[in-house]
Amino acid sequence: MLGIPEVSTVNEDGTARLVLTGEIDVSIAPAVVSHAEQLLAGRPHTVIVDLSAVTFLDSAGIGALVTLSNSASDAGIGSVRLVPGPRNVMRVLQIVGLTDVFDLPEEPGAR
Repeated sequence: MLGIPEVSTVNEDGTARLVLTGEIDVSIAPAVVSHAEQLLAGRPHTVIVDLSAVTFLDSAGIGALVTLSNSASDAGIGSVRLVPGPRNVMRVLQIVGLTDVFDLPEEPGAR
C-alpha cells in the first residue's frame, strides 16, 4: 500500500520542522514549497526537514527540497538539516549529489 502524502509543520523556539510523509512527487511538491515558504516567513533560526516517513522521492520532490534550501539561504538561515529517510530516499539524494548540500547526521540512510 502506498503512503498518503502529507506535509505538516511545527515552529517551536526558533526551530521550524517540516515533516513529510508518503510519496513526495509532482503532486505534493507544490505543497512542500508552500509550507516551506510559510515556515521561513516565521524567520526560524533552524530548519529541520523530517524525511523519516517518506516512501518515495522524485525529481519534483528533490526540486522542492532544493528550493527550500535556497530560500533558507536567501533568508539568512544557516543550513537546512535533514532527518534521514529510508535507504531508498537517501540513495536518491546521494545520487544527485545533495547529501553535501544538506546538513545530515554522520551516517545518512543507515537505518
